[in-house]
Amino acid sequence: NDALRAAAAALDMHRAMPALTEELRTDLGLSERLHVHIGISLGEVIQSDGESEDGSGNGVTGISLSLAKRLSDIAGPGETLITQSIERLLTGRAECRHVGDVSLQGFAEPMPIRRLLALDVEEPGLTGTPFVDRETELAFLLERLERCRREKRAHVITVRGEAGIGKSRLIGEATKVARTRGFAIVRATILDFGGTRRRPIIEALAWRLLGLASDAGLAARQRVRNGLLEAMAGSADDRLFLDRLLGLPPDPQDAMTLEAMDNAAFRKGRLSFLVRLVAMEAAKRPVLFIIEDMHHADADWLDEIAGLVTAVNDVALTLIATWRSVESAEEGKWQERLLGLRTALLELDALADDDAMWLATNIAESNPSRVEAAVRQANGNPLFLEQIILHAEETAPDDLVGSDVPDLVKSLAQARMDRLPPVDHDA
Repeated sequence: NDALRAAAAALDMHRAMPALTEELRTDLGLSERLHVHIGISLGEVIQSDGESEDGSGNGVTGISLSLAKRLSDIAGPGETLITQSIERLLTGRAECRHVGDVSLQGFAEPMPIRRLLALDVEEPGLTGTPFVDRETELAFLLERLERCRREKRAHVITVRGEAGIGKSRLIGEATKVARTRGFAIVRATILDFGGTRRRPIIEALAWRLLGLASDAGLAARQRVRNGLLEAMAGSADDRLFLDRLLGLPPDPQDAMTLEAMDNAAFRKGRLSFLVRLVAMEAAKRPVLFIIEDMHHADADWLDEIAGLVTAVNDVALTLIATWRSVESAEEGKWQERLLGLRTALLELDALADDDAMWLATNIAESNPSRVEAAVRQANGNPLFLEQIILHAEETAPDDLVGSDVPDLVKSLAQARMDRLPPVDHDA
């Protein structure tokens, strides 16, 4: 998710500028409003102990660094410009606008440039490629959802598979059907970046359940608060936990109560409030929670998620959680936390050769030989297959395959290497 990280950081920098301007206006008498101009590209660089090409002393050089610098040079105040490959990596998560084919100093050919407008880091990056070879798995998910609705009991489904194998794509198809059947769809992604700024996952789910975007403003949050307290005939405790959940300032009495509350009591009270919130929604219609990338969750978050699902065991709630294919100690502990609940494990394997060939043929515009070469390279991984074909058509239209490895495939391979034990990584 290198592109996602960079795009999120860029938009955060833009959002931070007004507050920084006010701070510097107060401290230093600054009269002009500050803006940043940002360019994003992706590629390999060389790091050394010497100075970089621009003399900054960070010892990093490479074409991608030069390209990002050129993009930042032509970006307007408050703008982030990105390459076409970055836009492709953000498919399903970003809103972009085509700037045009731009001639950049140091690059022989004009480049298609996009302006990054908005980003939703919690949404999965779904592509528009055809859905293939997952009919049995889709039927399994839909049958489980129907059982949840019929029994009015909580169900937990773990969908496991390697990166790019189609977990999000499968769940996306199930979500389309679930929505037509009246389910409330609540989706969130656990990110492996963001540090202490990350909202706890059960709070992110609650925001989605309340219809709030992750960047909802103060007025929107206050409207939701007032309406919900009226619907719940909320008590002082409800008000306290709802204000905290929505990031609203508590009244003085609630602030004193929070100050006197230890962490265990706070978490217990928050869980109780969230259980009521989910039960209220599930009384109106069945609820589908989808949590992507559970392998990024820490032990506390896994405890909170399992605690919430266990506490609402007698309502029509289905939780679908995705994990990477390698079994981990944390996944084992997650399964232990779910003892006594209705659970299922769905493992996604590589596409069969015939299905991979059909998918590749529907992606590629021409060249059957290129299709066969891409299928051999991708080894049944649909995302790799798509990226290999699109990258080849973009960078090497006259060759069977591209001249190098697509950026997304490089990124995923690097992420795998980063998770290796130090002795294996250094080897």
